[in-house]
Amino acid sequence: IGHSLGAKLLLLIACDDADAYEKLVLLAPNNSGVADSARLLERLVDAAGGGAGEKRPAEGIDWGGVLGAAFSMAGLEVTPPPAETLERVARLRRPARGVTFVRFEDDDDLDAAASLGPVMSGASIDWLDGGHLAPVFVEAGGLRLGEENLVDGVA
Repeated sequence: IGHSLGAKLLLLIACDDADAYEKLVLLAPNNSGVADSARLLERLVDAAGGGAGEKRPAEGIDWGGVLGAAFSMAGLEVTPPPAETLERVARLRRPARGVTFVRFEDDDDLDAAASLGPVMSGASIDWLDGGHLAPVFVEAGGLRLGEENLVDGVA
């Protein structure tokens, strides 16, 4: 079982060794470049800081866009890039029996199951409630990140 970038890593291992796993459950695999993935960081910061209603310095700045542009200008990118990952999945040597992509109802920007699932022969796609962070719940030092009831639904 892998979520987001972890799902992408498991998928890439399966592309290199089709017998590496008997079953794979890929929760909202992220096949985005660095610039788009920076938006997830922005959402994590919003969630940890109390949400969009809280006052923050330099309010109104698209921090995800700023971070993404900075990473791109520095030459940082996810390897393999999204197009290459899609090609590798499409060339998988055998049907992907036992591979399930899980999409979340409220996750449009980071979930790549809609593009990866259909090119992987034999894979299935299931849907669950919540957004990209639905399988994530952290409670530490007064910080609550995620929704515990959604994590239970994924489990």
